[in-house]
Amino acid sequence: MTVFEDICSNKHGGDLFSVMAFDRIKAHLSKARREVLDAIAQAGDRGLTCAECAQVLGRGMNAISGRFTELKRDGLIRRSTEQPERPGPTGGAGKIYVAV
Repeated sequence: MTVFEDICSNKHGGDLFSVMAFDRIKAHLSKARREVLDAIAQAGDRGLTCAECAQVLGRGMNAISGRFTELKRDGLIRRSTEQPERPGPTGGAGKIYVAV
């Protein structure tokens, strides 16, 4: 059995509503994580920013950014060394990640 950790717990400090929200979604995390990893892997050496991945998967950034954090933590994705950033939709630079 896989145990999922609420990677945002230090940010929300144990807020009851945040804990309840995490409990509702944790059963779906492995599927979401796999979909994000697959999208990044399919991008190959070009990699994806979090915003690009959200667009590819048709989801909001809030549904994707936590999966990026988990995949980085688990060593499944890393920052691109060839092109570390790419302009994002809002004009800021997005960090590019590739599959390991």
